[in-house]
Amino acid sequence: MIELGPGIIGGISGALGVSICFYLFKKVPGLRVQVPEGAKERLPELRKTYGKWMALAAVLYILVAAAIGLLLFMLFVLLNGALHSGRDTGEYYFRLADFVWALPSLFLAIIIAAVPCEFLMRWFLGGRFAEFELFSKLNQGFDSTKLAIVMSALIVIVVAIAIPLGFDYYTRINDSGMDINSLFSFGTHHRDYSEIRELREVLSFKAPAGNIVRDPYHELEFNDGKTWSFRDNVFQEEGYTEKDVFQYLSEKSGIPITAQNPFPLD
Repeated sequence: MIELGPGIIGGISGALGVSICFYLFKKVPGLRVQVPEGAKERLPELRKTYGKWMALAAVLYILVAAAIGLLLFMLFVLLNGALHSGRDTGEYYFRLADFVWALPSLFLAIIIAAVPCEFLMRWFLGGRFAEFELFSKLNQGFDSTKLAIVMSALIVIVVAIAIPLGFDYYTRINDSGMDINSLFSFGTHHRDYSEIRELREVLSFKAPAGNIVRDPYHELEFNDGKTWSFRDNVFQEEGYTEKDVFQYLSEKSGIPITAQNPFPLD
């Protein structure tokens, strides 16, 4: 029996998703290409003339987007580090992991890269750019410019909300308790050590897919039933271990760490 891993399933799902999206885009009335008379008949000729230019445009776009994405990523990492360096770090302090900033950097780079790439293609092709643009739309089957405008607006809105949330995401542990600022909230929630109900080391658990996972992690539970763990957060590693942090929490709260193994090996 062939087992499909998450990577294979993700790749297949992505390929199917892109194909379905392209099919649906062609059915949207607002994205239909305004075809000049006789243009469809010229499609084979246009493909022969501009096919290589399309490939060049794709390579150019990827290179420019990668360069812009890298610059944005470095900028976000520097800004995030600078914003958190001025705060009281307490005994332990956790901020958003650097690698997460690759996501907004990628999406913004996809939008920004279109501007210099179009400028370069206009410069390369000169007066033939309009015909090249028409071929691009005919080849895709929908007006990609209109789609790009709508998608860019949505991406900018989402990223504009996500970036401040990322900058404001942290957990601080000190003598007075825990200051928790979760990823999807503004403002810090202070927790006294007296609010901790249980500290546990989970040795095994059942994943959402139903399989048993034996990857131990520590978790604390507050009196209101809410939990906190490294597994449920995306923190930057700073040199201390999860065991050290929970040992400190145990000492401050007076609650011992209990081991839980609901699915022991037979």
